[in-house]
Amino acid sequence: MALTIDNFKSVRTIMDFKSRSQLLHDFNRQRFLLESLKKNISESSHYYCEWFSCFIMNDTYSMNVDQQRQDYEQLVKEWTSCVERDIHIFGAVLKELDKLIESLQSMTNNDDGNKCCEIFINHLVDICCKTDSIFQLLQSGLVHVKNKSFIDAFKTKFIGKILKDMKADDLKRFDFYQNQLRQLFEIGNNDKENNQLVIDLIERALTNVSISENDILEYTILKPDRSTLIYHILSHNCYKKLSIFEIVIKQMDTLWTQWDQQGIYERHILAWKKQTDEQRSVANQLWSAVKNKVGTFEEMLMKADTDLENKKSICEKTEVCIKVYCEKAYDNQKIIGEIHITKDELRKNKVQSVQISQSIQQIHNYVDLLVPYAKCQIWKDFLQKNQDKTILPS
Repeated sequence: MALTIDNFKSVRTIMDFKSRSQLLHDFNRQRFLLESLKKNISESSHYYCEWFSCFIMNDTYSMNVDQQRQDYEQLVKEWTSCVERDIHIFGAVLKELDKLIESLQSMTNNDDGNKCCEIFINHLVDICCKTDSIFQLLQSGLVHVKNKSFIDAFKTKFIGKILKDMKADDLKRFDFYQNQLRQLFEIGNNDKENNQLVIDLIERALTNVSISENDILEYTILKPDRSTLIYHILSHNCYKKLSIFEIVIKQMDTLWTQWDQQGIYERHILAWKKQTDEQRSVANQLWSAVKNKVGTFEEMLMKADTDLENKKSICEKTEVCIKVYCEKAYDNQKIIGEIHITKDELRKNKVQSVQISQSIQQIHNYVDLLVPYAKCQIWKDFLQKNQDKTILPS
């Protein structure tokens, strides 16, 4: 007999008479139900939900009896194997999962009901996490599941799967092929209704991921692009409640404050100057998330760059003048040494902290007047005639 939704209840009624009917004495209920699942393939999620309600939820299994527990587990596995064949059916069944679990929990014997739920939930979680379509399910059926026991079990299993063999630093790069965290963010980024399950999974996946000052510098100044964890966290409103959002913003705010007060390194300024238009757009977008600052991030860097170029110009022009006009001055090497030290400090230290020495500054006061004549023939003739003379200070 073909088993259809229309005759589920009738078949169930007949099966209930087994213990009182001689005709059904040899009827093997377990074999019949397993065969009904294997032979009656349906393209309807409603079919499988009704089958579950009629032949699993409305029966009493004693979990303390090995055979009954094994029968229940076997039915659950066979039913699940039918459901998971089609991702659309699977997704639709998951939308009804809360009702199925609630019905199991309402079984007469609470202990048996709880154990049945546990077996059912654990098996379904395993199936969800093994399927290649798990991320599709996260966008469809799983988003509708509210049962806490299922959600908690799913989160633990899923996070263990995507973090397996993954280094924390690899999770920060979304151009890393094996990083499945990227797919979670893609779902979260495109979900206008804010898929809370996905956001919770992201939060849990990032528990052991630390964002350092070097990460901030790397992904917001040195190599800013849209394929980083920091970019996705700061670029979508749905992640503002994540603890890592606050951590990133706090780190960036601290860095900006330090730059305002102590200056910024030359290498960071040069990296910013070499950025493409796309990189600069990304950097400005990220730093705009830091509030309550005077001016923009780009204005701060432009100010630092002006300071850097001024100090480098002072050193370079002063050195030219000394070599041209003061070649034999008694303190020639001393001043040139100070210039080289200053240049080295500009490369190693924060630009704002580097001070031009008084001796360099005194010479630089005349640089703009002297440099134009450095290549003048009259001056060259004068040097040639007096090259053996030592010029002493007056």
